[in-house]
Amino acid sequence: MFERTDAACAREVRDRFSRQTLVDFDKLLAFAADGAVLARAEAEALRAALRTLQATPGWSARSELINTYFKALGPLRERRPEARAALLGLGNVLAEDCANGLLDAPLPVWGEACPAAPAGYRLPAGSERVGTAAWRAAHGEGLRQAIASTWLKGANGGPAVRSKTGPVLEEAAKYFATVKGLSQRGDSRLVPLELESLRAGEIVQQLGLAMELIASVDPEQAGEVRALTEYVVLLEGHEFVGGSDLRLFGASFFALDPRWSPLCYADHLVHEAAHQLLHATQELEPLLLNRSHMGAPSPIRADPRPLYGTFHATFVFLRLASFMSKVVERRPHLEGEARLRLHRHMLGLLQGLEVVRRHAELSPAGE
Repeated sequence: MFERTDAACAREVRDRFSRQTLVDFDKLLAFAADGAVLARAEAEALRAALRTLQATPGWSARSELINTYFKALGPLRERRPEARAALLGLGNVLAEDCANGLLDAPLPVWGEACPAAPAGYRLPAGSERVGTAAWRAAHGEGLRQAIASTWLKGANGGPAVRSKTGPVLEEAAKYFATVKGLSQRGDSRLVPLELESLRAGEIVQQLGLAMELIASVDPEQAGEVRALTEYVVLLEGHEFVGGSDLRLFGASFFALDPRWSPLCYADHLVHEAAHQLLHATQELEPLLLNRSHMGAPSPIRADPRPLYGTFHATFVFLRLASFMSKVVERRPHLEGEARLRLHRHMLGLLQGLEVVRRHAELSPAGE
């Protein structure tokens, strides 16, 4: 799976990570009930919902559920007051599954937010316990429409685009904080594009062309991208190109220019999918044992960076070098741009491998 692209293995990793998140969330809820963080009835209602979803064919943990799981970990471990709100927030996430008819039992929620709907949307009055048939009949269609408004369908097999949910805005704010700290510009900003904008439409078309290119050159790589990319978030701003995080697994954030080539777009899609694959794999089975080690040089960055960052970069360079070498071989009309990118990625790969060889403590799987 690591040496070469493998769409089936990527799908398996995503499915395993999805199932493991549900199993781990179930353990958190049981622990919270035993520790009186949640009422036992609240915990059992949420645990039953998770079991139902686990048994639902084709169901996969969405980014909002994974985000809620990670938000609950720290507060529960440290017994902070916000642990209760974080755990009951699972009910708010599962309101989407209730609206879609996958769950048919009352669920506790915290407040009125719905992470899958536009930021600022509120669950209808009376939704203190969502999930009953009566609730779905009264509010299901409205919630489905609100959630649908955050999605823009991809073009020509390209990824779907998402905008301005609560978790998306939180993640964008995190990237903005990093960019602002590094930027020399006084007008730094990083905000999601409006889905209805002309620029968003142009970028969606370019993403579609990029996916067509990836599929024509390396179908297995295209399968990896599709398996690991739940959606793309388009940002506009300065000093940022792309990013992804395990805490919002499946979401790739990009600040793209419609004037860039489809090969450039393909480069970014492959890049973030590679990060997602390694994020999930490392969570399922540790690969790098001294991930927080500092002091090792980075192949592409001058600032201090934990070794895990270099480990990630090295794997990403492997995927990109593999893809660009196939473009050079199979698409002569793109050879000029592809060869420049291949040289850059090969340099990063070889430098990264040397850093990993010298400094990494690896598990057998990591080796």
